Amino acid sequence: MEILIRNALDREGYCLNGMENNWLFAEKIVQSISGHNRIIIEGKAPTRVIAIENHNDEIEIYMNNGWQVNLKLSLSELSMINDIRLVGVPVM
Repeated sequence: MEILIRNALDREGYCLNGMENNWLFAEKIVQSISGHNRIIIEGKAPTRVIAIENHNDEIEIYMNNGWQVNLKLSLSELSMINDIRLVGVPVM
């Protein structure tokens, strides 16, 4: 599960700044009209899967501690992941 979260954070442009005592801290710098802003994600890392939903070529994985990812699979080879997106993150 940790690899899924790391890959999803990386794909979304976040830099994982640390993982200590099952706690994740990631940030991303974005450009806006007012200058540079930081988006910070902080929370407990997932330790278990709560539910998995299958939608044709996409799989939605719901994990504890507020994490949710979406995997887009290759139609020709269902074991191949084409894309991973971060859908839900812990709310602090």
